[in-house]
Amino acid sequence: MLRLILMLVAASQYTQSKEIRCMNFYGLETPRRDFVCSWAHDPEWYLKQLQSNLDINTIRLPFSRDYIQTGDFTLMDLFISKCKKLNMEIILDYHRTWESHQGPTPEEGVTLLEFVNTWLSVCDRYHSSENVIGIGIFNEYQGMDVDYLKRFQRYTINAIETAHPNRFEYYVGCTRWGGDCAEMNPGDYGVEPHRVFIESHKYSFSGQADHSDWEHSIPRSVPPQNWLIGETGWKHGVLLEREWAERFLSYLEGRNITNVCAWTIAHSGDTEGWWNDNCQDFDWSKAALLKSLWTREFKSLRGYENQSLYPFETNSTRSTSLNGQT
Repeated sequence: MLRLILMLVAASQYTQSKEIRCMNFYGLETPRRDFVCSWAHDPEWYLKQLQSNLDINTIRLPFSRDYIQTGDFTLMDLFISKCKKLNMEIILDYHRTWESHQGPTPEEGVTLLEFVNTWLSVCDRYHSSENVIGIGIFNEYQGMDVDYLKRFQRYTINAIETAHPNRFEYYVGCTRWGGDCAEMNPGDYGVEPHRVFIESHKYSFSGQADHSDWEHSIPRSVPPQNWLIGETGWKHGVLLEREWAERFLSYLEGRNITNVCAWTIAHSGDTEGWWNDNCQDFDWSKAALLKSLWTREFKSLRGYENQSLYPFETNSTRSTSLNGQT
């Protein structure tokens, strides 16, 4: 009994207890197998800016099975180490099996055993890395079979729990490209519900992109603290997308759902980024809108450029460059 108590106490040090203010930092899941914008700055440069400018405390770290199969974890090791130095936590995200494309199911081209063994090799490597908190089981299941998805998720969680009991939190995705969580419940996975987060992905182009869709696909039966909006983003220069973001963030605030992981650093065809494509100039206006959710100061920021509403900048005419020069 004493041994069990000590094991549970030791595992508890890894528990995510704070609000998840998160950014996706992609690259390892792509054929390049390196972080976006690494040609301009070391990833640590961006991590420090995310922490100081957006109060980011968590990174969702996508990878592919192809990357894991290389056996070369150098970049992932270094990135996790740099995050630890900055007291930033990590959610590992099995983003895709093949680095060339996004597969529709976890079993595209691999068996269930191969998929689970990939996760076990990752967990074996990082179970002692105290800032690696979360397991994002599979990024975006494109189908509609929720029973299949839950079985797959439960099998994976059970395998990881057998190898590393009580060590990780689990982020379980939903059907229809991760956007429909209507039938998901954190109590369905055989571990304590507080260690299970239902992960929804929402963009202006996903679902109906309105209140009725959100009420259906982000059910109120799941407590606010058990949600993670694992991906969301918008093109801030496109008025309709910015207005959608205002409505969606307002909806999340009204539901007290503040665990949010934004997509992404830069170079996203769907949402652009939080840096411009030169990987140097930061989009302060877009950041102001996102950060207002976390500071509980959300309001419709249409026209905010003239209202000095930057939560972290009083001079709205400052240079957008983060290199300290004007």
